Amino acid sequence: MRRLREEPERRVGVEALKPSEAEEKGGEEDGGSSTEHGKSALQLLDEVKVVVGSVIDETSATRGFRVNQVFAQSLTELVVGYAGTLGGDLQAFAQHAGRKKIMVDDVLLACRRNPSLTEVLKGEVKEKGWSERKRGKKGD
Repeated sequence: MRRLREEPERRVGVEALKPSEAEEKGGEEDGGSSTEHGKSALQLLDEVKVVVGSVIDETSATRGFRVNQVFAQSLTELVVGYAGTLGGDLQAFAQHAGRKKIMVDDVLLACRRNPSLTEVLKGEVKEKGWSERKRGKKGD
């Protein structure tokens, strides 16, 4: 009987940011593997928690309502999961275009189903002087 090769464990959402057993055993001092910017996955998760928490605090204070801790944790998981999905999509778009670098066009393509977000991002692109790729004939 032919044996299939073992695929690495796939994790999603907040679980994807937690170090695996192998990373915990051989990881860095803070217990996680390092990203290209030198931060561990746990440090990034902590930063996302802080940002989401501050947005929740600010919004609940200005609108006069209280937020359940379970909601805050769920929102953090949602943000982390979406960021992971978005990152994968951006990487796929760049690779499809034959690039290793993610460009403005990739981000605009990723948000194409949200017209209001697309307009906001296009405004930012224009304001900051970033450029969208000029499309020419195939082969250009």
